[in-house]
Amino acid sequence: MNQEKELFSQVESLREQFPATQELYREVAALLFFRHGITPTANRLYQLVRKGSMSAPADALRQFWADLREKSQVRMDHADIPDGLKEQLGQLVSTLWQEAQKEAKRSFQAYQDDCDAAVQQAQAQLLQAQEEVAQQHDHNKALAKEKLHAEQTVQQQLQHQAALQATLDSQQSRAEELEKQNGELQAQLSAQADRFTQDLAQLRHSIELSEERSRQSEKRALLEIDRERQAQQELKKQLLVAQKKAEQHSHAAQLQLDSKDHDIGQLRQQLGQLQGQEKANQAALTMSQALMREMQTELQLLRTRQALMEQESTQQKQRIHQLQSELEQAQQTPKRIHLQRRLISD
Repeated sequence: MNQEKELFSQVESLREQFPATQELYREVAALLFFRHGITPTANRLYQLVRKGSMSAPADALRQFWADLREKSQVRMDHADIPDGLKEQLGQLVSTLWQEAQKEAKRSFQAYQDDCDAAVQQAQAQLLQAQEEVAQQHDHNKALAKEKLHAEQTVQQQLQHQAALQATLDSQQSRAEELEKQNGELQAQLSAQADRFTQDLAQLRHSIELSEERSRQSEKRALLEIDRERQAQQELKKQLLVAQKKAEQHSHAAQLQLDSKDHDIGQLRQQLGQLQGQEKANQAALTMSQALMREMQTELQLLRTRQALMEQESTQQKQRIHQLQSELEQAQQTPKRIHLQRRLISD
């Protein structure tokens, strides 16, 4: 471990002295061979230096052995030693050179195997990337279909909204007509009240004779009024139930809107993950906007329904008033006489 740390430290020192990649690899090879007695290999050099391409350490190693052989031959040619010793030294250097060549070939073969493995891995990654691109293309097609469906849904909702608007206009016209009729009825009631006042003076002398009949008529009238009051209370209960249902629909619509907001948030997160894919982002964004518009349309429909229910309640009240008016008109003359007597006594 200490030797390994020292080796890395020496390599860092050489890295500062030799910024060129090939020179740095040759110096590291010389460091391993001469100082540490380790035969340099391409893999070992790349592990220590980690600079340049994968072929850089192999080229530097071949150049190192070529330089070493050349320098050894020069020293043998010019050394002032006997011929026999020179021949033995040449054989020794030749043996060392052959061993070094074998080791270099083994190192180069191992390095080539690693390169082949790296190429195969890169090809596998390329195939995986191509599959992912194909999947993304299919996903884009699916999003385009969803966009078309959403646009069709929005068009249908717009048509439905136009139909509801037409119905609302018709109901408003009907309400205005009913209000006009109510004004006419009020005028008729006022005219009848005037006539009733005029007839009151003429009918005072017959009050005592018709008192008993008036009491019976009053009882029947009270019963009718009670029935009408009960009917009115029932209508009020129905109105309360309708209002509660409308509130429940409104609350459900709000929950749906919150759920859609949550869905929109998730879509936006997916959009963030798909940055760089402009077409997919645009499709997802358009879909989320369509969903928001759809929810707003549903909420508007719920509000419109609530307004229609309130309008129906108003029409029911008008109907009750109309029934009360018809009840008063339907009463016989003795009934009106008794009621007039009660008004005079009051």
